[in-house]
Amino acid sequence: MFRYIKIQSHRFFGGPNIYGPGSGLFATVSFDERKVRLFHEGIDAEELQQLLAVIQEIFPVVQESSMLSSPDYFLQSNCPAAELALAVTEILLRDFCVRPQLGRLIALEKEYLEFFIPCDEGELGLAALGLALIVVQELSAPGRASGKKIIGRLQQRYVEARKLLRMYGLNQSTVALARAAYKRGIYYYRLFKPGQFLQLGQGVHLNRIMETAGDKTSLIGRMLSGDKFLTGSLLQINGLPTPGSRLVFSIDQAKVIASELGYPLVVKPRSMGKGKGVIVNIRDEQTLLTAFKDVAAYNAGILIERHIEGDDHRLLVVGGKLVAVARRVPATVVGDGLSSVRQLIEQVNRDPRRGMNFERLLEKIELDEEARQCLAEKNMTPDSVPQEKQAVRLRGAANISRGGTSLDVTDEIHPDNRKMAERAARLVGLDVAGIDFFTPDISRSWHDIRCAILEVNSTPGLRPHLVANPEHDVAAPIIEHYFPGGVDGRIPTVGITGSLGKTTTCHMVADILSAAGLHVAHSTTQGTWVGPERARQGDLAGGRVASLVMQDPSVEAGVFELARGGLVKFGMGIDGVDVGAVLNVYDNHVGLDGITTREELARVKSLVVRNARKVAVLNADDPLCLAMRQVVTAPRLCLVSTGSENAAMKTHQDEGGLVAYLDNFDDHNCSGTIMLFEGEREIGRLPLEDIQASLGGRYRPAVINALFSVAIAHVLGIGFDTIARSVSAFKSTREMNPGRMNFVDGLPYQLYITEADGPVAQGELARFTTKTEVSGKRYLLLCVMGNRPDTFIRQTAAAVAGTYDYFVCCDWDDDLRGRSPGEVAELLARGLIDAGVERKRIIVAAGYDNALEHMFEGLSDGDLAIVATGGEEGWKKIEKRSFITDEIS
Repeated sequence: MFRYIKIQSHRFFGGPNIYGPGSGLFATVSFDERKVRLFHEGIDAEELQQLLAVIQEIFPVVQESSMLSSPDYFLQSNCPAAELALAVTEILLRDFCVRPQLGRLIALEKEYLEFFIPCDEGELGLAALGLALIVVQELSAPGRASGKKIIGRLQQRYVEARKLLRMYGLNQSTVALARAAYKRGIYYYRLFKPGQFLQLGQGVHLNRIMETAGDKTSLIGRMLSGDKFLTGSLLQINGLPTPGSRLVFSIDQAKVIASELGYPLVVKPRSMGKGKGVIVNIRDEQTLLTAFKDVAAYNAGILIERHIEGDDHRLLVVGGKLVAVARRVPATVVGDGLSSVRQLIEQVNRDPRRGMNFERLLEKIELDEEARQCLAEKNMTPDSVPQEKQAVRLRGAANISRGGTSLDVTDEIHPDNRKMAERAARLVGLDVAGIDFFTPDISRSWHDIRCAILEVNSTPGLRPHLVANPEHDVAAPIIEHYFPGGVDGRIPTVGITGSLGKTTTCHMVADILSAAGLHVAHSTTQGTWVGPERARQGDLAGGRVASLVMQDPSVEAGVFELARGGLVKFGMGIDGVDVGAVLNVYDNHVGLDGITTREELARVKSLVVRNARKVAVLNADDPLCLAMRQVVTAPRLCLVSTGSENAAMKTHQDEGGLVAYLDNFDDHNCSGTIMLFEGEREIGRLPLEDIQASLGGRYRPAVINALFSVAIAHVLGIGFDTIARSVSAFKSTREMNPGRMNFVDGLPYQLYITEADGPVAQGELARFTTKTEVSGKRYLLLCVMGNRPDTFIRQTAAAVAGTYDYFVCCDWDDDLRGRSPGEVAELLARGLIDAGVERKRIIVAAGYDNALEHMFEGLSDGDLAIVATGGEEGWKKIEKRSFITDEIS
């Protein structure tokens, strides 16, 4: 496929990301020296014009792009070839994505480009961009674009790409519903791919749909509507017009029923859709017998009914009310007096709205056996030339899926027919129903003319209405049916990011919301919880997991840790949160995933507050966090500070803003009060000594966690009394906050198992250690991830150098992340020695397990031991050690 240009690498981002405001594909496209001129020296105008003419002819959808109608836009750009690829990609994706947008060129280097392609699924972006690059590839030499060989090749690639797009994309009905949901601000999420299942809304408010059927659709109603015989019988006994369908099992029985009903007749399967197998206007016994055999091949039961003369109408009923009527017109060509039927079909199929099966709103007309039969009934062949304005019908049924089209007649329907359709939907038991109604005049009452309801569909496609009148929004009433009164179907959601403290803050906020009576789902680097139960274990911080837990219909609120790694690699994963908080920005992850500065790291983390819909909560003490005020679009802002004199916070408060700060903080006595104000109005206060997680005010990170938690819970509407009780009672135990300042009780010495990543976190841990009364010695097990820079590792060691009596240094765990065994441990030891620690007080252990043995073998009664940067995995390793397990038990 690719000879000189190819997609070298790609990554799909779900939700807002560092490249765009929504989901999309980031792709690196490489090219060899034969294509350098193409991307760096521009394009020949004549060659580009030739290529545009070709793709307009063989890519029908291109005719709908104003950008691709002339070369002017591309010739004015800095890189015409790249812009051409983006324009072709966008038009290819337009049918299959909820929010189609033009992509952008991220970078143009000597031998590669970087693109960001907005799309709902990675497979869609790849298929569209792949075809676009093939188009660009053909710009290598003047005159080639017009050759038959290239035309054939591009035609084949177009068909292959559209098949992939159709496979992985949403169909027209589902796209219309998703777009209507998006317009209303309703969260939508694709449940499976390929497939048409969507989740609309979150948690307790969610509704799942599959095209136009959904959670409110009656199972019995669907079963009834799927059986045309039962549906007809139900409607008939209730006095509604039907064609008198009869179920037949043999040819002899068919003959008897034909004589009873009288010709003309219709033979059709008992349970098929999209007009499959329907044979109409049967006027003699021989045709009847042939039709019987053809329908019997479907093995779905056989119905015979009266043929009703008239037009085929689709009546859409939603929530008991008729919302749209479309007159469906069978596949037809109209003569010009010069062209054959075959040529007329080719002309009709050039309409860019027509495509392959369920690819576009209309479908191409096929010159198949049914079409030939329709022609034969008129004594015509495909090569016959119809007279000017002569309409030649090529299908018995008028389905859009069989090449038909439609007209909007909603304003013409008689009130009796409206009531008839609404009653039919009620009788069958469907909340959304497509009534197939044959009548010669929709404006006349069904009481006055011969007419009939042929079918009641439980999953009516929207194409007849979308084709008939694109301005008539038929998707909005369905969305309103599921989310009445303008509600957005969202539960309260919180996204928390930062370098330190995310996990504990998530647990605290979730605990407050639970205390307020909500069933809360939350996800962190430790796992996911639905209510009090941990559903999954592991590092599950990220929006992709958030989307999954909000599939649970019991969930009433969501709190999600959105860590740097997930944001950089996959985007937010969700379309936004109600409350976004950035706790801090340190250099813990500088040097990873292409991030070279704290400013770049801040830009990544700012995604969370950029996409906060209601409130952004920022650390006013951190200049990088404070600067994020410039990108906040939420109507409310809360600033948080560890002191009452922060200038930015005071200004914000003076302007009536919401602030949370630590008042009268006495570091020596570990005392102070959390204050929450909105302007001059005091909302509440909470003394540090009441916060158990702060360990008597000695552990300052827990105080900061509490500050943010108090602010976040308040903006979610939780009363301050509930907030204060919950924050006060929160304990950082293994059960509530595994691996974060967990105190192991029942030992002759003090043992804490925690995680402290980097010099700032280790400095706070050292600060806690100096404020803790210890009758014996102080021990620290110290390790750092191997993917951190050497300077960072040595700085981490230096931050604790003057605090502990003994240090045990080791690698983080078995995953050395590119380091040699013992390399990190030696760097830590060197950092301690450079900071003045005697070598004899340092043990360099050969691995994490060996470090634990060294530490616990040296402990005595009254000592303080901290296993730092081990987290929950540290707990597991400790439990395996017999020397400590016995004492714990």
